[in-house]
Amino acid sequence: MDRAGNLSDENMNKFNVPKTECLHGPVECGHCHVATPLSTELPKGAPVHRVRRLAVADSRKQRWQSAVPEEVAYWEGWCKTKGLKWKDDFEFRFQPDTELGRDITNDLDIPSGGTLHLLDVGAGPATSLGKRWEGHTVELTAVDPLADHYNALLSRYGLTPPVPTSLASAETLVNSFPLNHFDVVHARNSIDHSLDAPQAVDQMLAVAKSGGWVILAHSISEATAAENNGFHTWNFFTHDGDFIIEKYGGEQINITRRYAGIAQVACDAMLDKRWLTVRMKKLVASVAGDSESTPVEVPEALVENLTEGDVVYVLSQVQAAFDSLNQSRYALDQIRHVLSRCSSPNTTTGPRRTQHSVETLPAVDEGLRARADAHYGNADWAEAGRHYQELTRHYRDDVEIWRRWRDCARRQGHKVLANLILGDALRIHPEWKHQFEEPLPDPTETAAADLVCR
Repeated sequence: MDRAGNLSDENMNKFNVPKTECLHGPVECGHCHVATPLSTELPKGAPVHRVRRLAVADSRKQRWQSAVPEEVAYWEGWCKTKGLKWKDDFEFRFQPDTELGRDITNDLDIPSGGTLHLLDVGAGPATSLGKRWEGHTVELTAVDPLADHYNALLSRYGLTPPVPTSLASAETLVNSFPLNHFDVVHARNSIDHSLDAPQAVDQMLAVAKSGGWVILAHSISEATAAENNGFHTWNFFTHDGDFIIEKYGGEQINITRRYAGIAQVACDAMLDKRWLTVRMKKLVASVAGDSESTPVEVPEALVENLTEGDVVYVLSQVQAAFDSLNQSRYALDQIRHVLSRCSSPNTTTGPRRTQHSVETLPAVDEGLRARADAHYGNADWAEAGRHYQELTRHYRDDVEIWRRWRDCARRQGHKVLANLILGDALRIHPEWKHQFEEPLPDPTETAAADLVCR
């Protein structure tokens, strides 16, 4: 895959991607995998999309900046040779009367004579999108964080694209455009080159209209193919029909689940060409996050009686809300404030510990453990985690409950919560350290074995 988004045969065999059942028929065509079709109905009580605020480590910014010269050099060769070996693509970009593809217009409900507001993010020197749609007016805007470099190259080689590229970063689109404005926000082979790909997707949703579309077209696992060189630091792929963004060698973010109730997501993966198209239909309006974090006032009496287990419990609830409802970083600021208020002024050992007597806890449901184990065996991590979390308050000395609660958090990608659970367990029983280092058996395999035995 070149930077212009043209498919090549390089690295095609680098991945042993398992083929999945094709929706075109009962026989695998080996060409594509399509996620669950999109519904046009809005869910009842859907939350608003609260725009996330960008927070990127300086080291990542420096890494991205260091790759800029290589990227500019590539595009200089593209301008100088008018497309390198992709001459047709070059000509298409500079023709003013090219038609928009059906991938852009098929799902739009804009009446004849109406106007399509279209944004191309990471467009490069000249957008790869068409400029016309019969019977409609097309207002196409192209942006790129390296627009100043590209415009200098265009001037040097006497090139004038029909739609000029303006300066804007994918991670900060709301600084350049109003919320809920565009019918379609498009990106081709660019977001996986960005400074912060999950943030870029959030910003694309923010400037799309409610009922509008975000369309992403990228190589599958490009960071792995490029061995983390240059701008290639993010992997895009699907798992069980969900859209996953992975920082190379780091955490994975399930975009489908993160925006549940906010956007419906469909993935179309051309496995033989390592090409992934993701279509996100925005269901709700976006609202700006709080510009300043307002600390939550916690009554001193409550803090006095707050145990470490209580803190972890509250944290897990806010973490779940943060993931499922896409709350802003304001939620995390509240967590930090609550944790800081739980620090004892007389000790440096962390949150204050006060033991609850058994009598102060509600009676434990005798069937809770069985339900927790059943959900765990069915890989329902969220439900199992909630049950195990409740069980730790009644059975603080049962290491298996703690291990499974932590395992549920890890399998959902809640690394911070998993570490807090581990820390809380080891403060109660330091001797458990070696038991936490032992891997848990795969619950799905255990469940299958149980069925065979029966």
